[in-house]
Amino acid sequence: MESEPNKVLRGGAWDSSVPHYCRSDSRVDLFPNHGLASSIGFRIVFNGDIVDECLIPIIPIPAGSFMMGTEFLHPRCVTLKAFFMSETLITQAQWRAVTKLPEVKGKIYPDRSRFQGDNLPVENVSWHEAVEFCARLSQHVRRPCSLPTEAQWEYACRAGTTTPYSCGGYLAKSQANYGGKATSPVKKYPPNPWGLYDMHGNVWEWCLDDWHEDFDDAPCDGSAWLNSKKNTKVLRGGSWFSDPHACRTAYRISNHPANLSGIVGFRVCVAM
Repeated sequence: MESEPNKVLRGGAWDSSVPHYCRSDSRVDLFPNHGLASSIGFRIVFNGDIVDECLIPIIPIPAGSFMMGTEFLHPRCVTLKAFFMSETLITQAQWRAVTKLPEVKGKIYPDRSRFQGDNLPVENVSWHEAVEFCARLSQHVRRPCSLPTEAQWEYACRAGTTTPYSCGGYLAKSQANYGGKATSPVKKYPPNPWGLYDMHGNVWEWCLDDWHEDFDDAPCDGSAWLNSKKNTKVLRGGSWFSDPHACRTAYRISNHPANLSGIVGFRVCVAM
């Protein structure tokens, strides 16, 4: 019986005797049935329709607790489980790709944005369309995807900070797109400490929650608060049209879920 050829190992390990084995170009070989070893693992590459034009880079958001809101809204301690959040606002290229996927509950249209560009954030989309986008994406990647809850959004925006902005007490024009004339490409401005872009400015972001005037009875686990009698949803983050005050981490406004606007877009969360 012909023996199976040796296989390649790359990257080094915790027990590598010298750093040379951890070099980018260093390689060793090993018989594939060699056995188990605590110094050998692997990673995977998806082929086919998982990694395609729908690809949306996501950032792991660690579990933790924070005080949600400001002194004007009776801050509430919220404890969240870890989750993933899209690194950027959903772009027009990503939007168009997902509109091609099978419909789940409703229609979404590929070219609604006021400002056109593949790497610009999609805007002029309703809350209902953003939810349909998440439903199609969930079905496509076989993982739960949704709009962020209001607590997830603020927690991720703060990124461990307690200042008005994730970058401190002042928001410079070099740090975010606000008070301008149009949207800007995602990743044009620096990310927050957790690697998320455009959490301040560019476009307002839909959250999953119903609008409530305060957080007095809000969930303490970061889940969506959906029992309001008002038919309005939460927007966070400010936009290219906003003044810097409206781009503060804790600032929030409401909007009807069917409304369309060139200052409103969204990002997505993915379950761990």
